[in-house]
Amino acid sequence: MMKVIVASYSKYGTKTMAAALTDLGFVVYDYFDHFQHLEKEWMQIFAGTANNVELFQQMYKTIDAVTDTPSYFFVEDLCKAFPNAKVILTQRDEKVWWDSFLRQSMEWQDSRVFKIILTITPIGRRFFRYLQAYSKDIL
Repeated sequence: MMKVIVASYSKYGTKTMAAALTDLGFVVYDYFDHFQHLEKEWMQIFAGTANNVELFQQMYKTIDAVTDTPSYFFVEDLCKAFPNAKVILTQRDEKVWWDSFLRQSMEWQDSRVFKIILTITPIGRRFFRYLQAYSKDIL
């Protein structure tokens, strides 16, 4: 049962929060965990074909905490699904955050290896569709 919802954007210390929560004994789903373990369910949510609250209860019934994309886009539904969960919101200077976010985005965008993986591997193509789905739905 969900105990902690980290509502912070990517690059707001989400990896540090995931590591800290893991060290405290929590089972944490972070950025890639959401895709690796719950891709099909997230695709339903992105498509708008699911009851988010009920699906979140099923998806995270054995998970203690969530961090990072795409979960932070759905904090309200997660809080409805898990009303006793604690919500953590970290803060960061906006300009420092934006510079860090852009730098990481450009590294991925400019990476030939990453582009090849997204193009020629089955999991890469699935991950690309996943990224497109949540980007279209959210952004």
